[in-house]
Amino acid sequence: MQLDSLNLSLTALAQFAKNDHALTINRITFKDHNSSFALRHLAGKVNIDTTHTEVFDMQIITNRTNLRMSAQLEDLNLLNNTDPVNWENTPVQAMLYADSVSALDLRYFMPDLDFLNGSVALDLDAEGTYGNLAIKHMEVALSNSTLSMTGSLKNLNTPEHLFIDAQLDRTSISYADIRTHLPGLDIPNLSYLGQVYIDEATFRGEPSNFESKFNISTAIGSFKGNGKLNVGADPMRYTAHLETRNLNPAAPLAMPDMAGSLNAIIDIEGRGTTLRDLNSRVRLQAFGSTIAG
Repeated sequence: MQLDSLNLSLTALAQFAKNDHALTINRITFKDHNSSFALRHLAGKVNIDTTHTEVFDMQIITNRTNLRMSAQLEDLNLLNNTDPVNWENTPVQAMLYADSVSALDLRYFMPDLDFLNGSVALDLDAEGTYGNLAIKHMEVALSNSTLSMTGSLKNLNTPEHLFIDAQLDRTSISYADIRTHLPGLDIPNLSYLGQVYIDEATFRGEPSNFESKFNISTAIGSFKGNGKLNVGADPMRYTAHLETRNLNPAAPLAMPDMAGSLNAIIDIEGRGTTLRDLNSRVRLQAFGSTIAG
């Protein structure tokens, strides 16, 4: 990082007898000579005392990102570097509103996010502790997609035990947006789904061991069901119950002669993914269906 055109304006108030300190960032701007990143405006207030830390009305504007945020940590003494911090039970509040958050800016500070691209709008309101953080409201908007979520994140202080309890509603996803924003992931061609409407979906569990429910409508039909997946088990275990309505199997099977309308109930239970340990059972009930050919 080589900074050019650095401008810095700060106002500080330190009351050492009371261990009460305030910092007002009037403005920080700079350009990185070695990249396209440019911080056009950073301003806000930071208050620190023996019981809490607060970031108030922080605004960050780059050549690609525009966001405003406030956050507060209670029962936390950052001025005492001798006592260990009990992050699990530290109360936290956070609010963030962004017209645009650029993946290029995120990658500037966190290069491991190189699979991301594009920009998103974000509205977030969260409150709780690091051990149990409630997502009171979160909305994400892309060019042709919107995502609305509530729920909770548990064990943020120990990421290896992260537990997610999330509910989606009023969500619409465009395959084109997925390809644009996640170019670094090997996502199969699902363009035949068209605009995907998620009337309801839940996710509960750890990233490698979870259960989910969903009610989804697409251009080739609708899906409703639930399932469980345990990637951490040896071998991997999974169950699923799926109901389809007016499903056209031609596109996903890449077989135009199979065009039709499939109404079915499908139950899957199994374990393993290799020929050595694969053991699966599939039950299919079809009714009121038509298939060409």
